[in-house]
Formats: sequence, C-alpha cells, structure tokens
Amino acid sequence: INAEYGKQWYQRRVRGISEDMTSTNTTEEQLRILSELLAEADTPVKDVLKAYDPKLTYEEMLPKIETLPVSDLEATAVFLGQEVRSMTGEKKYRSEKTLADWIIMRTEALFPQVCRECSESYTVKRTDTPPVRCNYCDAGLHNCPAILAEAGDKTSQ
Repeated sequence: INAEYGKQWYQRRVRGISEDMTSTNTTEEQLRILSELLAEADTPVKDVLKAYDPKLTYEEMLPKIETLPVSDLEATAVFLGQEVRSMTGEKKYRSEKTLADWIIMRTEALFPQVCRECSESYTVKRTDTPPVRCNYCDAGLHNCPAILAEAGDKTSQ
C-alpha cells in the first residue's frame, strides 16, 4: 500500500488513538488485544508487552521500552513477527531504539483498523497471514476488493 497512506496512518498512531474510532472504545479494545498477547507470551515477552501503554504517545513509550533488556526486546520482536537476525546470526537492527520502534509498530498493527476504501473495521491477529501488508508500517490489511486490486496493480508494475 502506498507510503503516503502508511505515513498518515503512522502519524495518527504517533499522536495517540486512531482518528477513526473513539479513544474510549479503542483503548478498551487495545487493552483486550494486549491481554490476549500477554496470555500467549513467555515471561521476557510479557515484561516488554506490559511496558506498552495505549494511553501514551509514541514519544512517551519509546524510551520506556528501549531501556528494557535487549534479549527481551529481541524475543518480543520475534514474537510479534519481526525478523531480528539474519540466517548467519547478524543483527538486523542498529540499536535498542530500533527494536522498540518495531515492537510499537508491530503491536499497533494488531489494533483495530478502519479500511480507507470500504470503511469496514477489522483486526489482524498476530498469527494471521494477511493478503497484503503496508510497506511502511507492516500492518496487515483485510480482504477489501479495492485494496487487493490496488496491491495487484502495484505488484504488476
């Protein structure tokens, strides 16, 4: 999906709750999703996920998460589907700040979204394999015909 839409989505997330939903409902839904993640996670991952607070802005959360142990950050990023090491074991990230950013982005990609084409609200679970992912924020998109057609047009160019 185009980078401009991804940047707009991300900027809404950085400022806080998505503009497409009320903050009370969104925060409750985010907390429910975080609870599900915590139920599935091992202890080091739980420690990192507990540091995520949907009421905080990105700028408030980043330093809170990046100060956690790097091994816990790596485990959490992997749990959320982010590759952190190459096949030879080399790090794919520059710093703990990068890991924290990935964790925030990957976590927020699991929160409810509203499709920009059909206005349907949808959620992509951690274990789902969505048909299309945003190249900017890596959020999975749902099976909206307009989005799938746009993605097909981009891949055939």
